[in-house]
Amino acid sequence: MVALCHRDVHIYNPKEVVVIAYKDVWAKEKKGRTMEKDRFIELASGSWKYTAETKKRTQANFSLGLPIKAVEILSFPGEIVYDPFMGSGTTAIACIELGRQYLGTELSKYYCFKANARIKTYINKPEQGIIEF
Repeated sequence: MVALCHRDVHIYNPKEVVVIAYKDVWAKEKKGRTMEKDRFIELASGSWKYTAETKKRTQANFSLGLPIKAVEILSFPGEIVYDPFMGSGTTAIACIELGRQYLGTELSKYYCFKANARIKTYINKPEQGIIEF
């Protein structure tokens, strides 16, 4: 076994992975079409393109495009999406944008405040869309 212990060694991986795991059978209980066929094929293809988040809202930043895609493919409009690590509220914004309800938890009081403020700003914006925060 070899360990890299040199402080000038940096590993760069330009890809991030979202793993969708399940036991036995993966099937939505509801039936029905919620998106166009081409959009479904794009989301189910196994590779999503999205823009990197450059604003430093939290220690684990990702763009709105990532939760938009995950929420869209894994839930139906009106359903509740739970985010156990809410951070700055990006998944909640995606839920609002897609007509889903959201429930989030966050240990940090700072990020709870930040997420609530961001969501409130988004909801009160006259023209909903991606907000700058």
